[in-house]
Amino acid sequence: MSIETRTEGLVYSVQSNKKGDLVSAGAEDGTITLYKIDENGSTPVQKLSYNTSPIFCTIFIEERLVGATHDGHLLVWKQSQSEYVFESVITVFQGCINTIVECKGNVLCGCSDGRVRKVSLTGEVSLESLIHKHGVTSLTVYNDYVISGGMDSSIKILNNEDLSILHEIKEHTKPIRDCKVCDNEFDSFVFASCSDDGTFCIFTEEKDEKLKFSVDKHKIGTPCRKLSWTPLGYALAVGYGKSDVKVYIPESPNKWKETPIVLP
Repeated sequence: MSIETRTEGLVYSVQSNKKGDLVSAGAEDGTITLYKIDENGSTPVQKLSYNTSPIFCTIFIEERLVGATHDGHLLVWKQSQSEYVFESVITVFQGCINTIVECKGNVLCGCSDGRVRKVSLTGEVSLESLIHKHGVTSLTVYNDYVISGGMDSSIKILNNEDLSILHEIKEHTKPIRDCKVCDNEFDSFVFASCSDDGTFCIFTEEKDEKLKFSVDKHKIGTPCRKLSWTPLGYALAVGYGKSDVKVYIPESPNKWKETPIVLP
């Protein structure tokens, strides 16, 4: 039985901790279910809830678990011995938080009003910046940069300190659904994006010029929703359509090819 079918509501977010032995599943009914992962599969170990507002995104930050809600709040639980205990609720704004990511101990919130907000775990909204006209759909972090995707079909690279826009990329024609940085042993700046236009792109920064990227664009033909890199960046999984996945591996330094790997 899959993780998704063990919740009462539709699962919006699945996130693992750094060790990969614990997974959180945020659902439309406002619950977050935690699963222990081992060689035998997944086992539900705890169900968390605060109210019934859908959980659109979850992240682990050290000993804390943070969930972002449809009604503009961050919910924080802290690990205490063998379980997570509710710690606080943070009001971010009156609207939907579509996505969150950790950045130097703070939480960056991608919001439905097009703004990215920087929030501390003590509850302070220290900074906000209008990035996309029609809503922020995805955030990912690489060193001093934040990469954001939006409903306006653009990708923007931000300074992670003041959230100023450093660079804009327009490779898609419909809303961006996911952006993911590729962690790799060479510390190269590589990230991928996918869109409702049925394409995904892999961007690789040129060695001799910052924020200049080679682009490897692939057309799948149906809306692409989710991206997932392997831990060392040797493969990229692209979720598209209703429940389909394709996997891509490097073909050359800036080119990727589909591989006939079958995922469970």
